[in-house]
Amino acid sequence: MAARLAGALKTGQTRVAVPGHSGVADALQIYAQMLNHASTRGWFTSKGLELDTLTLHKHGVQGYTSRDGVRSAVSYSTTDDSGWWQASVKVRALRDVLDPGDRGLPHIDVGEDRVPLHMIEQAYGLAAGEVPVGELTLSTTLATGLEAVKSVIADLDEREFLATLLEQRVQGLANGRAIDWSTQPIAISRFSAQGIGTPAPHTVAQLLAHKGLGAPVNAGETRNVVAWLRTTLPPAPALGDYSAPALETPGMAAFRALESPPGTVGGFALYAPAHAGRTLGEVRSSLAQHMREQHGLDAKLAHQVAQIGLAQNAPEFLVREVPDAVKIGTPAWMELRLGCAMAEAVAPGTSRAMNEEQVTALTTLTPTSNDQRTLLQVRGTGMLLDWAVLNGIVPARPQGQLTAQDLKKASQVFTRQRAMATRAFTATCTPVPTRRRFAVKELLKMSPGTSAAQLEAMRVELVDPNERRNSRTSEGGSRSLVEAYMSGDLVPGKWILCSDVPQNGRVTTSRTPFQFQDDATFSVADRHKLDNLIERLPALDGLLEKAVDVHYQKQQAAFVTKLKLMFAGLPLADRQRIELGAVDLFTLRKKTGKQQVWESDDDRAAVTGRQGTLMRVLHDQNVTYYEVLNSGKIICQDDPAVTGSLDRVVRDTSHVGQYKLQGAHYMRVGHEVPLDFEAYGSGSLPRSGVTSADVIIDRLGRYVEAGSLPENQTLASFVPDTYQSDRTEFIACEIAENNFYETQAQMLKRAKGQLSIEKSREAHARDVNLVLSLVPFIGAYQDFADGNVGKGLQSLALDVGGVVIGAGGQARALIRSTNQLARNTLRPTLGRFSASVAPRTPKVAWAWTDPKARFSDAAFDFSKQTVQFFNAVFNPADGYPRLISAVSRGLGKLPSALASANLGLSKAMPHLMSVEEKLRCYLLVCTGVVDPTKPPGMANP
Repeated sequence: MAARLAGALKTGQTRVAVPGHSGVADALQIYAQMLNHASTRGWFTSKGLELDTLTLHKHGVQGYTSRDGVRSAVSYSTTDDSGWWQASVKVRALRDVLDPGDRGLPHIDVGEDRVPLHMIEQAYGLAAGEVPVGELTLSTTLATGLEAVKSVIADLDEREFLATLLEQRVQGLANGRAIDWSTQPIAISRFSAQGIGTPAPHTVAQLLAHKGLGAPVNAGETRNVVAWLRTTLPPAPALGDYSAPALETPGMAAFRALESPPGTVGGFALYAPAHAGRTLGEVRSSLAQHMREQHGLDAKLAHQVAQIGLAQNAPEFLVREVPDAVKIGTPAWMELRLGCAMAEAVAPGTSRAMNEEQVTALTTLTPTSNDQRTLLQVRGTGMLLDWAVLNGIVPARPQGQLTAQDLKKASQVFTRQRAMATRAFTATCTPVPTRRRFAVKELLKMSPGTSAAQLEAMRVELVDPNERRNSRTSEGGSRSLVEAYMSGDLVPGKWILCSDVPQNGRVTTSRTPFQFQDDATFSVADRHKLDNLIERLPALDGLLEKAVDVHYQKQQAAFVTKLKLMFAGLPLADRQRIELGAVDLFTLRKKTGKQQVWESDDDRAAVTGRQGTLMRVLHDQNVTYYEVLNSGKIICQDDPAVTGSLDRVVRDTSHVGQYKLQGAHYMRVGHEVPLDFEAYGSGSLPRSGVTSADVIIDRLGRYVEAGSLPENQTLASFVPDTYQSDRTEFIACEIAENNFYETQAQMLKRAKGQLSIEKSREAHARDVNLVLSLVPFIGAYQDFADGNVGKGLQSLALDVGGVVIGAGGQARALIRSTNQLARNTLRPTLGRFSASVAPRTPKVAWAWTDPKARFSDAAFDFSKQTVQFFNAVFNPADGYPRLISAVSRGLGKLPSALASANLGLSKAMPHLMSVEEKLRCYLLVCTGVVDPTKPPGMANP
C-alpha cells in the first residue's frame, strides 16, 4: 500500500488502487456494500443522480442529474425533506470514520479498488501530499472507529430483521393473544452476543431484552416493540448545540447577557397564560419584537437571540412544518414538547432537523418498562404544570412553589379532558345508522352462515304472475332482497328467492296484454322457507328511529365537548370576558317568505343558519361579539363599527310594532349585517369584510348574568379554567340543545337516504370539520381502527390528493390536511398519512383502551406514582426547581442533573440514570451515529 501511494503521489494521480489484503480494504468493502444497499441505491435512482458524480459529505450529498436533456448540479442534506437522512442511515457513520476531515467521498461499487488519495491518507494518518516512509499502519481513529461502526450497522440490520420477523408472526392475531418469544431461536451478531454474555443458541426474547425493548408476552406488546424497531431519527445538525463553546457568536453573547429563568428568553415568558390559544409562529414573532423593543437589538440580532433562546429553552418553537392547529395550551402542543424532549436527549438540535409529524410520532411509542415511564414523567412534569397554569387549572406561582398536589390535579384534569375529547372524536367519527345497515344486520341474524356480500347478491322474485306483469319496467319482477326489506315490500306470501326458482320450469311472460299466462311453478317448501324468515324480521322503521335517537344524543354530547374545547382554546382576554361578562346567544336566519302570523317553528328552522351561533358579551361596559362556528373557529368581533351595527340589529324591536299595525299581512324582513351568513348557513369558511343582506337575528336560549372575580384575584392575575367552568358548560349546552347543527328529523332523513346529493355533500363536509376540530385534543397515537369508527370515516368518501384514509391510519394526520379539507368543503377528502419516524401500526381497537399507555399519555398520568416520586421531585430544597431548570435548558443535560448528588431524584431513584442512558443509546443508533462516549463494541444499549 505504501509503495502504491508513493507512486501515485509522484506521478500526480488522484486515485490509487487498494490491495485486498491492506488494512483499509475491509472498511472500503463495507462502505461499498452500504452505498449499494437496496434502500440507498433506490434513493439515488429516485433522484436521478449519476453515481459517478456523487460526493458524500458529513451532512449531505452532491452530484449531477439530467432532466429533460439538461444536466445540473444538485445537493441534498440530512436536514431537508429529500429523504437523504433515512436513506443514508447505514452509510453516515462509516463515511465519518473514513473521512474525518470531511473532504468528500465518492460512490464506490462493490469490488472497485481505486479510491481518492485523500481517503488513504486519512486512513493511515498522513498529511495531504505526504509520501509514506516504511510500513503503513491504520490510524487509531479508523481502527477503533471501524469496530464501533460495524456494531451500529449490525444493530440496524438486526432491527430490520427483527421487525419483519415479529410483524409476520403477529399478523392477524388479536392483541391479547399470548406469544412466548423465549422459545424462538435467532441468529445474532457477534456484538449482540458479547452484550448478552451467554453462548449460542440465543432467543428472540434475549435479543429484545439486550436491546432494552422489554419482554413482550402477547401480540399487542409485540406490535409496540415493532414500532420501536422501525423508529429512525435524523442526525443532529452540524451546529445543533448552540451552547457549545466553539459557537460563541454575537447572538450567543447577547443571549448570555439576557439569560433568564427557565421558560423565558430575555424576560419574555414563553408559556405565560396570555399566550394560550396562540400559534407557535405568533409567539415567535412576539419574542423577536420583544427583543427589538425592550432590549434595543436590531432585527437581525433579535432574530439570532430568539433562535438561540428557543433552541435552549423551548425547542418545539423551531420544529419545522408545525400546523397552526397546534396551539399553545393544547394536548397536541404538549406532545410536540414531549417529542422534542426525546429527540433533544439524543443530541442537541436533533428536533430542529425534524418536522412536526416526525417529532410527534416519537410520543406514540410505548414505554418498554415502568422505569422508562417514570423517566418520561420526569420530563413531562414541567410540561404538564405549564399546561395547567395556561388553562387556569392551578394558579401561577413563582419558580419552584408548585406542589405535588398541583401536579396530581393537573394530571387528573388532563387525563379526564383527553378521555372526553377521545369519546367525542369517536362519536363524531361514527356514521349515522342507515336503513341499509340495519336491513343487512337483521337479515344476517336470520341467515346464519351467510356473509354480507352473499346477502347483498341475493334477489327475490314475485310469486304472483299478475303482479309481475303489472310491475314497473324499471323494477321488473325481481329485486334485491335487501332493498325489498328496506322499502317495506318484503311481506310473506309475495316473494321467492331467485335461487329457488327452477330454471327448466320457467316460462317467459309475454309483454302483450293478450298473452299474460305464466306457467312457472314454484316450490311450496321454498316459498314457506322465505316466508318464515320474513315473519321473523322486525320492522325497520322502529329500529332505525331508535338508533338515530341514540346517535343524535351522542352527537349532541360530543358537540358540547367540542364547544368547550373551542372556548378553552381562546386567548386569555377572551376567556376572561366570557367568564366575567353578561352573555346573550343569537341565531341568524333569512326571512321565511310567509306572513308572520302563519310562520311556524319549522318554517323558521328551515331558514336558520345552524352551522354557527352569534354570542354577545358585555364586560366592563364594552361589547364584544363572537361568531361561534361549528367548523371549529371562534371569530372575535370587537371593532366598534361592527359591534355597534350588530347592536342596532339585536335591539331593533320595530318588527313588533309593524306586526301589530299590519296584522295578518305583515312579513318580517331582515337587516344588513357585517357578517358572512354563508358560514352560518352552509358551514363554509367565513370571509372577512363580507356584508350579508336580509338577515334576521333571533335570541337563542337563556341569558347568562355577568360573573365576578374570585376572591384575592385581579383581572391581571385571573386565569379562568374555561373547560371545567360551569358557565362554559351552560353556554355549550344551550347551543347544542337549541341550535344543533342538524335536527333529529334531518338526521333521520339522512339515515333513510332521503337527502339530495347537495345536502348529503354539505353533511359530509360538516362531519369532516367536526372531526378536524377535535384532532388537536386527542392522542397522536389515535388510529382509525377497524369497526364503526373506521367505516364511518370511510363513508365520508374523503380524499386528499386522491388517497383515501383507511383503518390503521393515524388520526393526527388530519391536522396536517386542514387547509386542503377546508378549501374543499363540498368535496371533502381524507388522506392516509403515517409518521416517517415510527410507522403506523394497524390495530383492531382504539389505542386508549389498550392496557399499555403511549408516551403521550404515560408522561402526563401520575395517578399510579409513588409518594417517593413526589417527595423526590418536589423536595423544596433540591428537587423540583433544579429538575425543571435542567429540563427546560436542554434535555440533553438531564442525565447530569439526575446524577447530581444534591438532586432529590438522584437519591431516591438513581436507576433513572441508567434508564436515561439506555434510551439515549437506543435512539442514537436510530440516527446511524456512533456514540462518542462508548468504547468500540459497546455502542448498543
